[in-house]
Amino acid sequence: MTVETTPRLMPYARFPSCFLSCSFDPDDRAIFDWFRKILDALEFQVLSGEEPTTRSLPEMARERIESSEAFVGVLTRRDKVEGSNEWLPPTWVRDEVSIAYSLGKPVAIFAEEGVRVDGILPQVTKYERWSRQDLGGSAPMVVRYFVTLRNQLSPPSDSSGDLATMRALLQELSGISAELGSVEQSLTVSGFPLAYISARFTGRLYTLPKDVHPKVVEAYASVQGVESVLNEISDARGKLRSTVRAVLTVDPFSKPPLPPESPLWSSLRDSIKTAKAKVAAACWTLMRVAYPTELRELKRDYASMPEGPEKQVAKIFLDMLSGNQPPDTLLGDPPPS
Repeated sequence: MTVETTPRLMPYARFPSCFLSCSFDPDDRAIFDWFRKILDALEFQVLSGEEPTTRSLPEMARERIESSEAFVGVLTRRDKVEGSNEWLPPTWVRDEVSIAYSLGKPVAIFAEEGVRVDGILPQVTKYERWSRQDLGGSAPMVVRYFVTLRNQLSPPSDSSGDLATMRALLQELSGISAELGSVEQSLTVSGFPLAYISARFTGRLYTLPKDVHPKVVEAYASVQGVESVLNEISDARGKLRSTVRAVLTVDPFSKPPLPPESPLWSSLRDSIKTAKAKVAAACWTLMRVAYPTELRELKRDYASMPEGPEKQVAKIFLDMLSGNQPPDTLLGDPPPS
């Protein structure tokens, strides 16, 4: 029996190092930890001014920045600019940014909303904004920036990580696609998309090809839409338990069925229909880029296939991959024989 080993999600030759400059003020501690966790997840070797040293702080900062391959500066609000809605960043973070530029290090600057950058840090010509109130909304931009920086410092040795991620997503979405046909009866759908969570956590989701990434995100969002309606149905059934009708049921501890006239059934059917189309579109796109060899063989063999159901299905599949047929075709009725 052949055992297939799973390739590393981040197939890089080495761990690039970076110096993370950020305020250690108690109000900013969570911000420092958030940026560090993202860098750790993307397999950076992170240095900062937090580690103990016998050197003076300026000497330590310059020494560690010089030994790092890149510099990440996080500008948080510190001093309010009188007469304006702007803030100045901590002085030592500004000084460390200047040191990094003077040493010619690749620099990534992230400025909190409201922090003044222009004129205060004349070396900085490019930076990204982030919001303390919406770190989740800022995460995709931060991860994409770090992945780009990492590729610049230590280019991937091959594309096996992206390929493994796409194949894992395809396998997971294929399973979800199969489940969607029975959701109305089972009232359940996969609740823990491990491949998708892993792709987001490692940053691989944000490095997928431009035509793949949005379809994958839309597919999982549509499945969450189905889950939301299922939660509403569960809540509605729970409320029925306390009614007189529920008391008369054989099992008073079970949730009674929802009346067929409830508008939630229509919402569920609509959400399932949307999810089927979105998941199918993502599957076909992932198949096209994750299994190019297999598809080439299918195209080559198609011409020699005898007429029959197998060739009919192959034609529908190839038409969908080429964009000539809606991607939800195979989720509906089978083709006429």
